[in-house]
Amino acid sequence: MMEPQKKMRKVLNNPIKEKILWLLKDGKPRSLKELGRALSMSNATLQNHINKLKDIHLIKLMGRRKGAKGMMEKLYAVVEENILKHKSQENEIDVDFEVSYSVAWINERLREGVKVLKEDHYQHPFLNGSYTVNAPKDKVVEFKRQVETLFMGFLEEHKNNPSKDSTAISVVFSVLPSLGENGDENFNVIEYEPKED
Repeated sequence: MMEPQKKMRKVLNNPIKEKILWLLKDGKPRSLKELGRALSMSNATLQNHINKLKDIHLIKLMGRRKGAKGMMEKLYAVVEENILKHKSQENEIDVDFEVSYSVAWINERLREGVKVLKEDHYQHPFLNGSYTVNAPKDKVVEFKRQVETLFMGFLEEHKNNPSKDSTAISVVFSVLPSLGENGDENFNVIEYEPKED
């Protein structure tokens, strides 16, 4: 039988489940329909994620209310004491879990971004790409720190700055070891800015 903490980690190793918890963190119960709308997901797919979060007691059924067309809908909320208990048990960093979790979020952000680009007919500026290069370890560390500084600086400047002329963007990055060799065939970068009317 799987240990409760390992089972919890396995369930939470998925960005959708973390996003559900994030949507419910204000303590306000929400229906499947409300969560599905926020996540752009079907009720059937979302119900599977909800059930797994209920199984590890991080969310619970809070009650029911009358929805559209008089249909009763279930309301879900987080189990705050279990969230806090889970966080307090996470004293040691599980690097394998953290890397898998981070990569899962990157994949989700990329999926979401491509969906928005296609739906809006590529009317957003974007930059996307990857390449492989050989560099000394000290230069890799230096570059990694430069990327992190730029990444966090942009976040600090804009995280509490919503306005009418602002647009939501996802910023994803990785500096990872590679099995590939550097060369033109490993360079794949696309940069685009739509023309102003």
